[in-house]
Amino acid sequence: METDVASQGFAPGSFDLILAANVIHATRNIQHTLRTIKPLLKTNGCLILNEATAVVDFTTLTFGLLEGWWLFEDEDVRIPGSPLVAPRMWRHVLAAEGFRHPLNLKPDNDAMGASQHILVAESDGVVRLKDPGTRSVRPAGPERAVAKAEAPEKAEESVPAPGTRKPMDIKQYVEKTIEACVAEALDLGDRPIESDKPFSDFGVDSIIGIDVINKINDAFGIVLKTIAIYDYSNVKRLSEYIIEAHKEKIARVLIAETVDDRLPPVAEGADPDPSAEDMMTLLNRLARKEISLEEAYGELEL
Repeated sequence: METDVASQGFAPGSFDLILAANVIHATRNIQHTLRTIKPLLKTNGCLILNEATAVVDFTTLTFGLLEGWWLFEDEDVRIPGSPLVAPRMWRHVLAAEGFRHPLNLKPDNDAMGASQHILVAESDGVVRLKDPGTRSVRPAGPERAVAKAEAPEKAEESVPAPGTRKPMDIKQYVEKTIEACVAEALDLGDRPIESDKPFSDFGVDSIIGIDVINKINDAFGIVLKTIAIYDYSNVKRLSEYIIEAHKEKIARVLIAETVDDRLPPVAEGADPDPSAEDMMTLLNRLARKEISLEEAYGELEL
């Protein structure tokens, strides 16, 4: 999976479907691996991933004894202390590598704590060349067009809330996510959590604190130490620290989620909706810094 597919005797664009079960994470770099296998797919071909997405003690104590478990080099996208990738980060890296409509068949809000997820995404037909500065667009015919590679997204102060057309303040998003993690760890249901009230007042102790931090790390794709919940002892203080230390990563994930949320579903056997193509074009322009987030919001309003 980490070696050029053509050198292995596979013809580019010869597959409609790739099914990978618990193998993509077992490579040194997730994005490089996705970039390596993508040429196998035809344009609009599907990638289906069945991946472990939560750290389980049994798995760590068994597979963790193998050298391959620790080969990964891209710690920033992995769940802390493991080679696994959280569902939200999977959607981000898939979108970043040109896999359209990344869909989690076991949504986070319906499967909190689920250790296995299935993700489906569609190739946009754009293949990166070995030179990281270029990309190759594979059309229906034999011709090849070359374009500049996408640049990393730029972090901004606000991002669109999924399902809406108005920007959500990133501070509000982080606070709401922390509140949800605390409520889930304590099984509080709909009980409100005041942002300036100490976590200990809600019943967060040293054991539950570990669970809360793990959930926050999974939600944002970041690495926080458990001590953070004591150093920043309420929702407001912890959110301020997370934004200061990890704003760019949070913004990147939210941009990918926002575009995914706005892409209309494609019926089986139907041609892709032109509006979906427009949305991906908008994302690419944003990634290349040709437009700002504010300008992108303006186009979404049109």
